[in-house]
Formats: sequence, structure tokens, C-alpha cells
Amino acid sequence: MKILFFFHLFIPLISAFFFNKNEYLEMKKYFIRKNIDIVDDKLYYYLNIRLKLSEEIGLLKTQNEIYNLKRENEIISRLQKKKLIKDKIFIKDLWQIIFNKSKNIQIENNRNN
Repeated sequence: MKILFFFHLFIPLISAFFFNKNEYLEMKKYFIRKNIDIVDDKLYYYLNIRLKLSEEIGLLKTQNEIYNLKRENEIISRLQKKKLIKDKIFIKDLWQIIFNKSKNIQIENNRNN
């Protein structure tokens, strides 16, 4: 898997000898898509872990503690300061979705306990 991740960087070096332009572009798209698949799988894996942690901490919270806007704003602010992703609205929107799902899990667990 790790070999695939960087393999597309070497395609230009060998493409001139073995492939025409269309073949090269198709191969490059293929490897980029494979890398996207790898990243998607990792995102999926880590989102699952985050939801499990949210569920676990939700068991320790009271109903009133589930809605913690201060904590949400701290997380969003911390992530926006990292500057790898320049679109701050995207970061906020994405984490709002994660926060909402986490709160729903915690609310449901609170009802069942």
C-alpha cells in the first residue's frame, strides 16, 4: 500500500520510454485514485475511532454536558490554526457534521442508561 502511495511520482520518469500520452494520463489517474482510496480508508477508520471515543465519553457526561459549544469552538479553532487546509469554512462545516453525529450518539446512549 505504501508503495502505491508514491508510485505515481515515478511515472513521468518511465512514461517517456514505455507509454504514449493517453496511456500515461490513464495510469497517473489510476494511481492517484488508488491513493485517494487509501486516504478514504484511513479517514473511515479514524472516524470510526472518533465516534467510539465520543460514545465512551458520552457515558461519562450528564445530559446537560453533551452540548458543549465551548469545546466545539476550541477544536475548530485548533484545527483552523494548523493551516494545512486553508478553507476555514470547510473545516468548520465538516467538524459540525462530526459533532452533530457525536452528540446524537451520546444522547441516544444517555436515553438507554
